[in-house]
Amino acid sequence: SCRRRQKNEFSYAWLLVLFVKNQKVFSFVYMEKLRQTIEDTALVWENMGLTPVASRVYAYILYAPHYSATFEDLTDYFNVSKSAISNAIKYLSLVGMLGSKTKQGQRKRYFGAELNYILDKEHMMKRYHQMYDMLENILKKRKENDELKAELENMMSFFAFAMDEFPAFMEKWKKN
Repeated sequence: SCRRRQKNEFSYAWLLVLFVKNQKVFSFVYMEKLRQTIEDTALVWENMGLTPVASRVYAYILYAPHYSATFEDLTDYFNVSKSAISNAIKYLSLVGMLGSKTKQGQRKRYFGAELNYILDKEHMMKRYHQMYDMLENILKKRKENDELKAELENMMSFFAFAMDEFPAFMEKWKKN
């Protein structure tokens, strides 16, 4: 009885190892099929100002099973240094585009895309204020009356407009 229970426990443990390995293989094969799609999506993020590695990491996570990936998943998939992946994760986390969780009983962190930051009114208003204040400070310090001054004033005007209109824009969007 004790021997049979040990054998069953060993069998269950072996099945669990096989399941985990198969999940990893399935995930890799699935993501490999999406490689060009991930690259295309990353190019959009890169054109919006993200670094190439941050763009690819974010695109990967958007397509990943369960919308999350471990550091190991990312380093295995991309042919870049661990440092580059780490820097991309830090940057994406800093700007609010990436969050992380740990699963119970595991030390691995799972990184997931944070999309709602774009829809957070306070977050966006803070960004608009920061940009407006920065532009205002630049204008105060610059003495030249040149083309750049006109561009700075135009940008300030835009951010003032955005601060005024964004709350109503969000309310209108929420109603639809």
